[in-house]
Amino acid sequence: MSRDEARITLLGLSDRVEAPADVFARLAGANVNVDMIVQNVGRDGVANLTFTVPQTEIGKVEKTLAPVIKDIGGSVTLDDKIAKLSVVGVGMRTHSGVASTLFTALAGAGINLELISTSEIKISVVIAKDKAGPGPTAVLLGAACGTVVGLIVWLWRGAGLAAFAIGGSISLALCAACFFGLSVPAL
Repeated sequence: MSRDEARITLLGLSDRVEAPADVFARLAGANVNVDMIVQNVGRDGVANLTFTVPQTEIGKVEKTLAPVIKDIGGSVTLDDKIAKLSVVGVGMRTHSGVASTLFTALAGAGINLELISTSEIKISVVIAKDKAGPGPTAVLLGAACGTVVGLIVWLWRGAGLAAFAIGGSISLALCAACFFGLSVPAL
């Protein structure tokens, strides 16, 4: 869980093939570290482009994007009241249900997902910073422990169903414990 991130959104960006390249080339030239990147489908010649950066880079982003916006159109919004939760592991390629478990647990805690980005080994979500308390910690702890134990069972016994049942039970138990107010250690 990272609480020192900022979300940058370029609204009404000209939907040209080179627009994202222009944006990220200039940010790279300013040594801005960009993480999550999501672009919506363009409509009527405009698109929205959202990405996250460390909060310490907001000043560089504003300075760098001002001339870009003049060149390609649109406007910039900045939100530093976010947290980023990531679930990472090579087992995600072969283990179905990770996204479902994550999204279900966060929904059960009443946490709205403001941005979702995935790869074959990582799911990252942006949530409101004031919601970055025990619920996401329980998700991380539950998913990590359940996955590790499930993987051990699968490797040791070769029993996929048993691994899923045991690992899933641990994940659900830890998430439920936190959601019902029981003490769960922080990561």
